[in-house]
Amino acid sequence: MALGVFAGAIAAGVFLRACDVAMDEARLDQANKQFVAGMARATDKSNGHFQQAEQQTDAAEQARQAAAIARLRAAMDAGAQATASRNAAWQRYYRRPKECENPPTEQAFIECGNRAIQAREQFEKAYQP
Repeated sequence: MALGVFAGAIAAGVFLRACDVAMDEARLDQANKQFVAGMARATDKSNGHFQQAEQQTDAAEQARQAAAIARLRAAMDAGAQATASRNAAWQRYYRRPKECENPPTEQAFIECGNRAIQAREQFEKAYQP
């Protein structure tokens, strides 16, 4: 009989230990699920921050490119204005001689061209925008 009680006590102990192990496994499983869910939320949040930072970087790059294009256009406009102003000043400065309107010979044509080149060189040296 004592052996029966002893065997019953051992069986009860094994049963309780099995229940404890099962409960520990359930707690570990629950903790693992919570951890995984927390990591997923953190990853989603991190990805959201990354995407936001990437969008801000893209927007900043687009703004820099737009500013560079605006500066380039302004420089081109200024250059075009300067060229137009210089050409207008040249037109006011240089008057083709009548004999160069329709040169009768090749030699006269060459001399007219040389005069125009010399006049242009003098103009370029003296031109002040």
